[in-house]
Amino acid sequence: MRGSVKGGVIKTYDKQGNPMTYEIISAKSKVKAKINGEDISFQVSIRSKGRLIENWDTKEPADNEEFIKEAEGYFEQELMNMMTDTLHTMQDVYQVDVGGFRNHFRIQHPKVWRKVEEDWDIVFSKADVKFDVDLIIEDTGSSVK
Repeated sequence: MRGSVKGGVIKTYDKQGNPMTYEIISAKSKVKAKINGEDISFQVSIRSKGRLIENWDTKEPADNEEFIKEAEGYFEQELMNMMTDTLHTMQDVYQVDVGGFRNHFRIQHPKVWRKVEEDWDIVFSKADVKFDVDLIIEDTGSSVK
């Protein structure tokens, strides 16, 4: 969410329960703060390129384009789940903005920021945050075959 990804991996499972691992080579995020009356919301767009470094599906060749698209969908969903869980913890459990949303809001809407900065963590805890994820598998690594 903060745009400071230097690398890492995402592990998930395909529809048969076979483990798959995606290695993040590059990732960029963009956060757009929006105001609609009294409501504040954020749109977070994340784009990542990486490689499929582990695939235990013995029936699908890792270089099959249809399989790659399906795998990208699994990893996108896993990343969405991870971010949604993190956001829930930030907003509902601790009511604190550790994701850096305040900086995006402060820069994009300075006049409104001055009005809400004293109570930012409470304001943020009520903000709607939507995610848009696009992961691209550019390369494949090991597979069972």
